[in-house]
Amino acid sequence: MKKLKMAVKRLLSKTGSLDLFIKRAYIWATVFSYKLRYFLIQVKPKQIIFESFQGKSASDSPYALYLQLQKSLPNAKFIWVFANDNITDFQTLQKQANTHCVIRGTKAYFQAYASSQYWIVNCRLPYRLLASSKQTVIQCWHGTPLKKLGMDIKVENHPTSSLKAMHFAYQWEGRRCDYFLSPSAYASSCFISSFGLDKNQIVELGYPRNDSLFRYKDDIEYQQAIKQKLGIEKDKKVILYAPTFRDDDFSNGKHTAINRLDNDAFKEQFKDVHFLFRGHYFANVESKKDTGFLDVSDYPLINDLLLIADEIITDYSSLFFDYLILERPMYFYMYDKDKYLNDIRGTYLNVDTDMPGPVVERQEDLLHAMKEMNYTIEQQNKFNQLYNLHEDGKSSFRIFNTLIK
Repeated sequence: MKKLKMAVKRLLSKTGSLDLFIKRAYIWATVFSYKLRYFLIQVKPKQIIFESFQGKSASDSPYALYLQLQKSLPNAKFIWVFANDNITDFQTLQKQANTHCVIRGTKAYFQAYASSQYWIVNCRLPYRLLASSKQTVIQCWHGTPLKKLGMDIKVENHPTSSLKAMHFAYQWEGRRCDYFLSPSAYASSCFISSFGLDKNQIVELGYPRNDSLFRYKDDIEYQQAIKQKLGIEKDKKVILYAPTFRDDDFSNGKHTAINRLDNDAFKEQFKDVHFLFRGHYFANVESKKDTGFLDVSDYPLINDLLLIADEIITDYSSLFFDYLILERPMYFYMYDKDKYLNDIRGTYLNVDTDMPGPVVERQEDLLHAMKEMNYTIEQQNKFNQLYNLHEDGKSSFRIFNTLIK
């Protein structure tokens, strides 16, 4: 049944207006079903539901706000969404006196949304979840965008949706949230155009997810504890490779994460280095038996990985905006730059002139750039003023004080 559903989606993605018509009809039908089924459920004041990365973990800005709300609203009731009950965070949070966990897509999941006064999420939700006037939806999103999003994508190449239907889906997401968090004027502009937001939906007070980066960026003891947890020697240099997904790299219903640096020609150029690889949360990691990389794709707290990384290698991922806070070297390995810019998504910034680190297309050029380490703190400070102006470790408190208190 799942394969048949995916096959139908892929077929409809080629039909344009028909796909849009079916998408609209499907969304409104599921909303009607949801409202009909749960309209008698009363909204409970001070009940707050959190969802991060479609239930993969308790992480990112929703988790930062959860920690803030535990201190500021100790009598509130908190509900966390997880994909299944085998996730470590499910077991941990379920033991908290004021916290309950639900499984995504179940009856309890939809009941929890129907009864919660606040929805705090960082991902797109099932279409049927449309809040009532007594509820407040806070969309945290999950990073400052470099690659184009939603309505800003102009290339017809999505594997399971036509461009028209995808644009409508992002408009729907923007329409149903009351507040959309943003760390900068640049990000606000991207979110307004990609989700079809009004300016009054934007709350430009920084990303709660980055509070811990600011707090622990100089805390060596905290960073050593993370290394110990991952089995990394405390004095060993750490390099994190974290590419984003490709829309056209899609099979068996999932995007694929490929580690293009997991080869001897790259690894043999380094001594006493521990390599980490993190795929996008959308993607399945293509695994190898013999590798010099530790796969940390399922490690829930990305900030932990950034804190222990002496350098990062990425491409079109938003990750580098957060890493800028730490003022460390970063490199952009865009092996498919022309294809990505012209045939896949495109980017908001000019990657040839606007990036805070070397942009290369070949592995040998990446190795050369890493040996030269041609970046400056002054350059990164300039970028932080543009993109991380509010990142001072207090974003969670400001969001609470502005939107919930």
